[in-house]
Amino acid sequence: MAKVESSGMLWHMASTRIRKTPEQKIAALEAEIAKARKVLKLDQRKLETRRKVILGGALLDMLKGGHSRQAEARIVYEAIVPNLLRDQDRAAFGLEPRTDV
Repeated sequence: MAKVESSGMLWHMASTRIRKTPEQKIAALEAEIAKARKVLKLDQRKLETRRKVILGGALLDMLKGGHSRQAEARIVYEAIVPNLLRDQDRAAFGLEPRTDV
């Protein structure tokens, strides 16, 4: 028996446990798995975004004058930027929206 104190009085309560059915246990475990998958997917997306930011930053740094790989960086930049499709991506580089898409 569990003892519970409420308003200075001591009450005795019968200890009862609610048992889950096997189906409820399976459903709870499936919900945990779904949540874990969602967290994993979010973590993977964050990592992918971080990699893109790092690569973009490295490319922009290489484009600055005086970098030994500036010519190669310019080739990569010129191959990518003019071919961006999304208007908001093009605007970030000062380009007009594409009309041929």
